[in-house]
Parts: sequence; C-alpha cells; structure tokens
Amino acid sequence: MNRQVSPGRVFAALLMRDVTVVRRELPYFLIRTALQPLLLVTVFGFLMPRMGIIGKDYTSIMLPGVLALSLTLSAVQATPKTAQAARRADETIRFR
Repeated sequence: MNRQVSPGRVFAALLMRDVTVVRRELPYFLIRTALQPLLLVTVFGFLMPRMGIIGKDYTSIMLPGVLALSLTLSAVQATPKTAQAARRADETIRFR
C-alpha cells in the first residue's frame, strides 16, 4: 500500500518532536544557545584585542559576525538530528 503523506503533516510531526525534545532538555538548550555567543564575544571582543592580535576597533563591527556565526554553527549542529528524525518519520510512515 503506497499512501502519500502531506508535507504539512510531516512538518508538523517534526516540529512537535523538536518542541518535545527542547521542553525536556530546556536548561541544556538554553546553556548551549547562550554559551556560544558569549564565548565568541569574550574571545574576539575582549581577549584578542587585549593581547594585540586584532585592533581595538574590531569590537564595533563584531556583532553581525557573531550573530551569523552563531546561527550557522547552530544550524550545522542541528542538521544530523533533523536528518535522523526525518529518516525515522519516513520509516514510521512507511510501516503504517
């Protein structure tokens, strides 16, 4: 039996799975989310200018780069989990 499932239903299932996982691991999620930009700002905004590796005016243009890098690294770190969840959802739908 080859039954088609709408993309909206698959999206909703994956979204509910992610919400459930985030709710269960909320403290760890918040630490992971806040720690990375904090470390980037500490290293590139405080330590490296103080050591003389980069100029002191670098800190004024750092915010867009920190945001872009944080978003990119978060997406890269989440990709394997999303792909694994999609495979599981596909297998579950296939066997129903």
